[in-house]
Amino acid sequence: MTDFPYTVRRVALVTIEAITPFRVGIGEENHLSDSPVMTDANNLPCIPGSSIRGVLRHNLLDHQREYCFLLGESAPKGSSNDTGHGSRLRISHAVVLDANGAPVVGLRSTLDGYLTQLTPEFLPRREHVRIGDTGTAEDKGKFDEMIVPRGVRLQYEMELLDTEGSGEAPWESFLHIITEPGFRLGSGSRRGFGLFLIAACNSRTYQLRKALDMEAYASRPYMELEGGTPHQHSEGNRALAERVVSIQPQDFWLFSQGYGDTEYDTVPAREKTVEWENDKATLNESFFIPASGLKGAIAHRLAYHYNRIRNTTLTGEANPGVTALFGSAKGEQGAAAGKVLFQDIFDIPREAHEQVFQHVSIDRFTQKAMDKALFNERVLSVKEPVSITLQYPEDTFADPDIRTAFECTLFDIEHGLLPLGSLTGRGFGAMEKTS
Repeated sequence: MTDFPYTVRRVALVTIEAITPFRVGIGEENHLSDSPVMTDANNLPCIPGSSIRGVLRHNLLDHQREYCFLLGESAPKGSSNDTGHGSRLRISHAVVLDANGAPVVGLRSTLDGYLTQLTPEFLPRREHVRIGDTGTAEDKGKFDEMIVPRGVRLQYEMELLDTEGSGEAPWESFLHIITEPGFRLGSGSRRGFGLFLIAACNSRTYQLRKALDMEAYASRPYMELEGGTPHQHSEGNRALAERVVSIQPQDFWLFSQGYGDTEYDTVPAREKTVEWENDKATLNESFFIPASGLKGAIAHRLAYHYNRIRNTTLTGEANPGVTALFGSAKGEQGAAAGKVLFQDIFDIPREAHEQVFQHVSIDRFTQKAMDKALFNERVLSVKEPVSITLQYPEDTFADPDIRTAFECTLFDIEHGLLPLGSLTGRGFGAMEKTS
């Protein structure tokens, strides 16, 4: 009988905070949403450990393939030898922190007011409509998604079964990846969802052949780590370049909520957010610009410039410039993820000026108001600049024509030639570059 080789346990306790809303779907609709989020036994949002592990593996395949074996691997197809082995890295589910910053582990008989607001019945929904190249809604392109608000904090454990004398390089590589700026989890990452920052990351190594370490490891409560050392967060993302476009709305603009309220037929997008102060959480509401609205407008204008440069008339996923930057659901080589990453914009002042516009549709023959054609819209006017942040791999612009089309698109935004948001045909949404 041989000794168990993995006598070293490296454990990290990671607390993450959502910079943008995020979602991990369940793969089917229910009575609350077309696309609800995954919840735990307390009916609170969670991120499965398999999702975190999948993103980690993807990053390793791109940058440090030599450490992928630690996440397990199958025997080669058709091989008669049992050379496959399981993962030596264990990652728990990421669970929500309560209003006092404590992880919600185990079953709770009741939820306080803060946690109740994070149950599916109270989570925000994002309304979507897919716009085609003709500028109209595409068939079956209207749907909604349930999301978890910006600012929610979660916590998870990561543990590596290691051998003596193996060195800390693989473990440090794992910690570097999960603390890297731009690390995203969940679905919709190309539409602005799932961007996290590291609120805390502590790690500790247990030498199980030492009695004190063995006792500390065996008695360690779940989601607690005494004697851990804070991990130095990564300063920059080694894989992504970043482009920030700072613009100033010229006048009124509107990114619509998708529905009205008790007073107005159309209202600006406003969403529940969580803010932390002294490790205490409070719920607020903030105006925001959804990344999906920016992505759609930029993709359509980029297609125009690409066609202009190449003298073609290709639209949607038939346009190589669009598929190269924003991906495709179908294509000659199958589905492909987009390379350009967006994020929602929440740095809009709560005291932004709101203006109400009243409208009435006139009958062209009688010149009287049409029945049921009186409606109103509430729009915003913001004097402060807003920043659009785009991230993409360094090798995104291998085709110089795609780079030119991309730069021309950003030029149009900065010089008021590409209005953003709703009601652009009525003069809303014009932007200008800030100094």
